[in-house]
Amino acid sequence: MVIASQGVANKTGYTVALGYAATGAPSTANTKIQLDAKNGNINLTGQVKGASTFSDYAEYFESIDGKAIPSGYFVTLEGDKIRKANVGDKVLGVISETAGVVLGEAAFNWQGRYLKNEFGGLIYEDIDVTVTNEDGTQRIETKTVPKENPYYEPSEDYIARADRPEWNIVGMFGQIFVRIDGTVAAGDRIIPKAGKGSKSEDGSGYYVMRITTPYSQERGYGVALCLITPTI
Repeated sequence: MVIASQGVANKTGYTVALGYAATGAPSTANTKIQLDAKNGNINLTGQVKGASTFSDYAEYFESIDGKAIPSGYFVTLEGDKIRKANVGDKVLGVISETAGVVLGEAAFNWQGRYLKNEFGGLIYEDIDVTVTNEDGTQRIETKTVPKENPYYEPSEDYIARADRPEWNIVGMFGQIFVRIDGTVAAGDRIIPKAGKGSKSEDGSGYYVMRITTPYSQERGYGVALCLITPTI
């Protein structure tokens, strides 16, 4: 279908098209946004903008002990899992609540539902599908669809990674709030120490843009806004 548009034609099944043209006959060339229901893709010609103040890019990573890691801690990789980073560790990122882009959630189904090739791309197959026309008659169409894993059990309840404690959102690029100890001031550079940021003595580490919550001995940490990039 075509919605909220002018001068747009849509000839691709199972998609929603949006676009605009001031003059001329409707054309697929005037499409600006396409939502693909069959494959879950979004194609667009403009920019993706974060309208909120979210400020970093993140991905889901599983903790090595199967537990949640609180926000603001530096983390490092151990194999393909994460733990709090310490002195000398390479930093993957910081547990974040401010990511504008979050990848790897596997929100709707088990990540292994469809078979994939050795590079992680989907494997496809052609199947015959019965389609009901508007007049109620039926016809057979051949569709190319992702090949389902024979071990996939659709009857089993699925819990998204966002609702499982072992999966943590790790902010890897951008401005992120970091837990700090009492040694840190605005303008310092920090390195991880038991997961918290501690003042670097040699000028290495991450830049502290500003202190947003002063360090409290009672709580055991303060909070600083830092510019983060991974060092893995």
